[in-house]
Amino acid sequence: MFRESVVEIIGFFDQPLNPFSRHKVKSKRETILLLKEVNKNLSKLTSFSKIGLMKPRRSYPVSFKINGFKITEVLIDPHYEINHSDSMNDELILKLVGLLDGKFFKPETIDSDFQYYVADPLKFEELNYRLVWLLENEKLYVGVVNAFRR
Repeated sequence: MFRESVVEIIGFFDQPLNPFSRHKVKSKRETILLLKEVNKNLSKLTSFSKIGLMKPRRSYPVSFKINGFKITEVLIDPHYEINHSDSMNDELILKLVGLLDGKFFKPETIDSDFQYYVADPLKFEELNYRLVWLLENEKLYVGVVNAFRR
């Protein structure tokens, strides 16, 4: 697809590269230089989007009991997608949270209304995972902060 776009751009030297631009491409060399600049800027944008423009948290209905509390919702923060999207997804995270059902855990940290927990190792299908999650005082959800394979 990209190659077809390059061929299309090179074929229209005397037309504006951008319909909102008054600049006209005058040579094949100039077109290639412009394409290199566009490519460089796109790679910067891709890097930025990986760290700065994450998706919103996702909510899933569940029915679990963790630390004696009935849990009806799992909120998954997209933070894991930055470095672990090749081995982790929401479906797998929900299965990992399901492994917490009926168990009691001691919080690693307590911050105001939130208790932070780490389940590590959490074994699923012969693989070890680390799940960082939280409970909020008197709320019926588990918040997944991060998850990854060990």
